[in-house]
Amino acid sequence: MLRGRDDEERVNPVQPGDSIQIPVGTSFQFRVGEVTVLKLLLVTAPPWPGAQEAAPTEGKWAPSVEPA
Repeated sequence: MLRGRDDEERVNPVQPGDSIQIPVGTSFQFRVGEVTVLKLLLVTAPPWPGAQEAAPTEGKWAPSVEPA
């Protein structure tokens, strides 16, 4: 998982059962291996205010999305 804020970027491995905090104003990306399935449970607190709260940013990895 990549998280970035201001001029600092950090890549951390994520294992099943991990809990990850993403503070407001932090950009982030997830990357998964070719033979691994990524399953996420996302929770926001307070509740997510809507699409206007997110903004696309450039990341370390090229985006790719496969249909569920």
